[in-house]
This record gives sequence, structure tokens and C-alpha cells, in this order.
Amino acid sequence: EAESIRALLHIRQGAPLSTSGGACTAALHLLHGTTGGIAALDASYGHISYLEGEGAAESGASGTMLQCLRFIDCQMEYTPTQMTLLLRGLQSNECAARQTFFAAVCASRRRVQHGWATRSISQIF
Repeated sequence: EAESIRALLHIRQGAPLSTSGGACTAALHLLHGTTGGIAALDASYGHISYLEGEGAAESGASGTMLQCLRFIDCQMEYTPTQMTLLLRGLQSNECAARQTFFAAVCASRRRVQHGWATRSISQIF
């Protein structure tokens, strides 16, 4: 999926992403598992990233989005600030639904599975 999006970004380089004149932009980001940060890999023409820069990953809607992406990526360690942002993003979901989703996504990964019960992620279940 990301490979196809990256190819499209390269094909449309220097031109708007939308061929019909819309204001759509897109970007591919890399999550840094150890630091909790994020970096842009590629972006379409005119894209403005709100995820990069000093403190962006630790505040507001962009911080909440980043922590939700880390959750989908099955990352298990969160600082108290990151946990607050994650809970803000998941607050409308019941704890059991969060746990079921997280377990299913982790099970679909090819990487080695580690128990999450003793990790900081367990606090949201």
C-alpha cells in the first residue's frame, strides 16, 4: 500500500495530487519506535506537515494522531504524556473493544510477539 502511494507521489511530483483541482495532499511518515517521534518520508506538492517540529508529537490533535498510529503499529511502551494523548484518541471506544482490536492486530504481525500485560499499553485496557 505505501509503495503504491509513494509511486503516486513521485509521479505527481511538483504538481497537485488531485487531477481535478482539489486541495488534497498526502504524506508518508516513519514512526520512530524508540523515541516516539515521526519523520516525513515523502509528501505531495503543497503538503504542510503538522507532525514534525519541536513538541509536535507531544501536544494537540497531531500528538493524539501520532499516538493512535503507534497503537495501530502495536507499540507497547508509552510515556505518561503519550498515554494521555492515546486515551484522548481512544476514549469513545470501550476497554474490551480496544483490547480485542490490539490483540487482533498484534496477532496479524510477522514480528515476534511479546506479552503486553506488563507493558505500559496495558493501562488502556
